Amino acid sequence: RPYGLVVTQTDSVTISAGIDAAPGIALQGSAAREHLRRRFGHALVLLAGAARHAHRADHRLALLDRHAPGEDHHLAVVGGMDAVEVGARLGELTVDAATHRALAREAKGIDRIAGERIREEILKILKADRPSVAIEILRECGILARILPELQAGFRVPQNEFHAYDVYDHSLAACDHSPRDKPLVRLAALLHDVGKVPCREERDERVTFYGHERIGARMVESRLRRLRFPNRELRHVTHLIDQHMFHYEEEWSDSAVRRFIARVGVDSLGDLFDLRVADSMAKGPNEDPPEDLGELKKRIDDEIAKENAFTIRDLAVTGNDLKKRLNIDEGPLVGRLLGMLLQHVLEDGEANRRETLMKRAEALLREERNGK
Repeated sequence: RPYGLVVTQTDSVTISAGIDAAPGIALQGSAAREHLRRRFGHALVLLAGAARHAHRADHRLALLDRHAPGEDHHLAVVGGMDAVEVGARLGELTVDAATHRALAREAKGIDRIAGERIREEILKILKADRPSVAIEILRECGILARILPELQAGFRVPQNEFHAYDVYDHSLAACDHSPRDKPLVRLAALLHDVGKVPCREERDERVTFYGHERIGARMVESRLRRLRFPNRELRHVTHLIDQHMFHYEEEWSDSAVRRFIARVGVDSLGDLFDLRVADSMAKGPNEDPPEDLGELKKRIDDEIAKENAFTIRDLAVTGNDLKKRLNIDEGPLVGRLLGMLLQHVLEDGEANRRETLMKRAEALLREERNGK
């Protein structure tokens, strides 16, 4: 339902429409904060002692520019991010001039906020229909340059003839095109091209970004560590960024498809394809999903249905099997042999049989020892 809030310096909230209460009923202090937590979760939690952000039904945000004596002003910036996220969820948001000035003035205070708190605000923004709405406001207010400077760096950095937008706008469009129910894919889409800025070169009147996916993955890893992302989420996002530049051709052999599956990982294929679709559709205003993904998906499904091995764990032999059969105990040597067996199976899908792999391991061990 439409709702409105009037927030005063004395830490009281007057409910002016809806919100499970009759219009005009006022809640004071902690009661007001708890009511908002129950009703809206974290979207409108009052973060400072004197609350100073509000959201009205006309989608116009008012961040009250008032500070109580001795108050931590930098909390206003997180409060502003919170309210900006509400506007992004509703689809449209305009910020009045006073709010814009207040956020810009306090932007540097975000440096004092814990990384995990900023992480949670970013993840909330990514749940909006169009995260780009909130992200652009954060850029205009100077907050984005402090929380995601790698993304800000792409602003007005032109691309090549394959893109209608600069690096920054392309990244925002890719984020918007990503599945709303997959925040890590949206985060990867938002940051997938940050490596283009340091990799950009002009050669023979052409702009290139060779290796930007690898450079970008390292940049994003560093940033997400500062934002205290869990290791599993960090690895997944950076892996998607590192792998997003794959180029499928119908001439790929079955073994090439198997190697692709092994490199990406069965569990990451769906997210990588979502990222590729978003990346392609963000190249311009009227772009369509890439046509070749359908064929690649079908071939991948066929290989998975054959129960082929794509990881060492899928092999028909284990490290202990090799130790007993070959009478070896060196861990690194066993690891190398298993890796070479996996490459053999990826090349020959029919080779994942216990005795076949044991004979192959014996041959590889002889080569290893003769090489020494």
